[in-house]
Amino acid sequence: MKSIKSQLSKIDLFKHSFGLLIEGQDRIATFSGALLSIVLVAVIFFAFISSDLMNKTNPNVIEKTITTDDIPQIKFGTRKFPFAFSLVNATRFPLYDKTMFSIDVMHYSLLGSDMRLRPIPTRQCTAADFVKNLNMPPSQFTCIDEYEFDIDGLITTMKSTLLSVYVRICSNKTDNVVCKTPAEIAATLYGKGFTIVYPEFGYDVDDFEDPFKVIDSTVFYPITFIVGTGSYFSISLKQIQLNTDDGVFTANPKTQLSYMTDSAQIQTIIITNFVDNVNFTHNVLQVNFESSRNILKVSRKYQNLQQLLANLAGLANI
Repeated sequence: MKSIKSQLSKIDLFKHSFGLLIEGQDRIATFSGALLSIVLVAVIFFAFISSDLMNKTNPNVIEKTITTDDIPQIKFGTRKFPFAFSLVNATRFPLYDKTMFSIDVMHYSLLGSDMRLRPIPTRQCTAADFVKNLNMPPSQFTCIDEYEFDIDGLITTMKSTLLSVYVRICSNKTDNVVCKTPAEIAATLYGKGFTIVYPEFGYDVDDFEDPFKVIDSTVFYPITFIVGTGSYFSISLKQIQLNTDDGVFTANPKTQLSYMTDSAQIQTIIITNFVDNVNFTHNVLQVNFESSRNILKVSRKYQNLQQLLANLAGLANI
């Protein structure tokens, strides 16, 4: 027992000082001091492995929204998330009848006076297309069958790239079906609504590895169908810039990008029948996904080594 005490005493961090030298030493170690030293080292070690630095927790977060002159580009490039569209009745039950209407999706680009519309393939949706249960038959929705595209700008600017969705009245000339009469179509569409399901992201600043969380954002817009008029609906998406600094010794900034809905607005316009290069005839509703001038900047800074050591020094002085 005496030998154990003697060995432990050698690690005493709290040796007593003397004015005289004892066995060539100006301080003497004790067993109780050694035990206290072991406890202190254990506490400091535990504080280190459970620190915010080691576990990437409790970042210092600052959020702000800025408005820019240059509209940021928003890129889509994954097959996991849906863009789905459907007309619905008063009980929100989807309608899918190509003898009355079609839903067409275009990648719209404008550069000065040069406007181009590129058709995006569509198909009937399946349950696997949606992140959450719609409580409506997914086969009654139209899903896009292409995912790698971008939006950049507003339809009111001279340079823009948008995702445009059209509800188009059936045409005997272009749809290869026998369309219902205009009166039947008008009676069916009147009082109906248009449902849009698109991927939107929230963010969790406490999740270091995967901060962006996708949700299905559902927008319902009731249509009042009047012959010779149409509705223009814009969904403006703003970029999220998540800036993370997790440097241990020096700053180590990195930026992750995503997006969320900024605003949505509707206007009714007078339209005329026309046929363009993609055989559109009568569009009763046009939905444009645009890129906003607003950017949400989120900064999160994690504890670094200097801050951790300062905290441990304070602990050691207690």
